[in-house]
Amino acid sequence: DIQIDMSQKALKAFWDNNKNSYMSEVSYDVSYIKEPKVSKNFPKVEIQEHYTKNKMHFKDGDGKLLSLDKAQDKVVQELNEKATKDAALRSYIAFKKGKLSADIKIQSATLSASDNPFNAEALQKIKKLDLVSAYSKPISIDGQYYIFKLIKVNQPSVKSFEEAKAALLKDYVKSTKNAKLLELANKSLASFSGITSDFITREESDKVKQLDKDEAKEFLAKLFEEQKKRSFITLNNSKVVLYDILEQKLLKNKSNNSGDSIVKLKDSIFNAGLTRILQNRYPTEIFMQGL
Repeated sequence: DIQIDMSQKALKAFWDNNKNSYMSEVSYDVSYIKEPKVSKNFPKVEIQEHYTKNKMHFKDGDGKLLSLDKAQDKVVQELNEKATKDAALRSYIAFKKGKLSADIKIQSATLSASDNPFNAEALQKIKKLDLVSAYSKPISIDGQYYIFKLIKVNQPSVKSFEEAKAALLKDYVKSTKNAKLLELANKSLASFSGITSDFITREESDKVKQLDKDEAKEFLAKLFEEQKKRSFITLNNSKVVLYDILEQKLLKNKSNNSGDSIVKLKDSIFNAGLTRILQNRYPTEIFMQGL
């Protein structure tokens, strides 16, 4: 088993060497106001006029136009929504001029991508503000209008050890484990004895029984790019596979190339670049000990 030092000293050393990987998010300090929803009684003339101009807004479940009597509640709702939006626009102007009504409370918040008490649209609008153009036009959030003023942009900074601890613990274990695996692989390389395979081609991942299907495919793809006869391969999931190519041969194909050229290529198979040349000309099999 691989033993990992989980002491505070070891963790702090890892954090100290990698602290720039643990940065805080950009966050935004804002002040904001909420526009109260308007709810009032409208004159019949205004209701009739809004209904006449916007009849297509008022339909039943079958898509048929509703009469004014049946649509009246929806008409009033639309009028209230319009009145609320108009009031929010007036508050936006007053907020910018510092002339807000005394009954409107200015609140404050800090938001970021991972800690956003409003919604995605609000964050995107706030990102576009600056200290010169600091006010957002009214934004509808859950049916209520908000107007924001940007106070400060908090740029990313290095997290303290305690702030970063949860994230760095996972990274530390993975990094340390990988380093120890590679160290163990290097120490074991000269003397390891593994399972001896039959001849195997790049496509025959099913013959590599000690790995699952995806691992075997990845292993063989990397193996056939390797230039070392005896070495190890690190898979994407951090598994390390030691191998030793015992014998290599070329399969006959339909091109009937001359035996001499094949022999020369076989003799130089581990020279730089020639593995790829071989694979373009002849399917290759490897007789391998490892895993």
